This record gives sequence, structure tokens and C-alpha cells, in this order.
Amino acid sequence: MVDVFSREFRSEIMKRVRRERTEDEDLLFGAFRRLGIKVRRNVASLPGSPDFAVSTGRLAVFVDGDFWHGRSWFEHGRAPKSNRTFWIRRFVSNRG
Repeated sequence: MVDVFSREFRSEIMKRVRRERTEDEDLLFGAFRRLGIKVRRNVASLPGSPDFAVSTGRLAVFVDGDFWHGRSWFEHGRAPKSNRTFWIRRFVSNRG
């Protein structure tokens, strides 16, 4: 399917998509702090670049957003309108 936006406009849209310090990450970071657990955020030096790393416990935490699991779309009745078959198949496989 051909993109309906120009290359420059699509680039501007994608620049606004947050990769770090998302709402889900901030909530989890607050929970770690309340529990007194010291974590490092977005650790690119570790394999897979985990969102959080607890060095004392040798623990890595990855935060998967709701978008890629389709929760915000399926549970609120807002499935994609374009390329619908592809996205539904993709979200169903991600939820597995």
C-alpha cells in the first residue's frame, strides 16, 4: 500500500513517536523508586537495550507498549482503517 503522506511529512510524524521515557516507563520507574530499587534507564550498552536494568540483581526489564499489542485498538473498538488485514494479523501475533 502506498503511503498517503509525503516522505517529509511521514518523517515528521515518526520523529514525534517516543522511544524513551514513555508514560508506561515513567509509571514503572516510579514503582521502582517507591520500592527503593535503583535502576538505570534505557541501557544501550546491554544486549537488546533494555528499558531498565537493575545492576545489583542482574535484571533487565523491557516495557512493551500497548500499541504493538493492539490493546488500545481492539479493546476500544478502534482497529486500523488502512491496511487492516495486515495490522490485525500483526497485532494478533504480537498478543500471543
